[in-house]
Amino acid sequence: MLRIKKGDTVVVCGTTVSKDGVRAVHRGLAKVIEVGKADAFVIQIPKGEYARPYRIPLTRCQKINLQERNLLDEIMKPKIGDLVLSISHHFGKIEQNIGTIKEIVSKPGELKHVVCTHSNKEFKAAYNSLIVLEE
Repeated sequence: MLRIKKGDTVVVCGTTVSKDGVRAVHRGLAKVIEVGKADAFVIQIPKGEYARPYRIPLTRCQKINLQERNLLDEIMKPKIGDLVLSISHHFGKIEQNIGTIKEIVSKPGELKHVVCTHSNKEFKAAYNSLIVLEE
């Protein structure tokens, strides 16, 4: 376990408990303000209008180890022939498609999209909904 110190970014966890036990686990992002023996003061990230410091046990904090040399890394740009995964969100439902890029379409005034094939079927997907699985 990484030692948590002042200035660290952490994931903080909480729960909703009923007579039947834990009903839900809640997570948030926070910045450590001060660290005590078993607890810390943290503040929510991003700082909302009503954000204020609060106490939380260190056992309910997970340090995020940010790699400064990787902070400027860009998302891999999909190319024709790449195997890609598209994930989009429509009316509360997450839709996933896997396919090989056949065409990249970039028309003025429209969102850039791709035409992909999978098992002799074609589908369209927004270019910004893709990650490359294989080049």
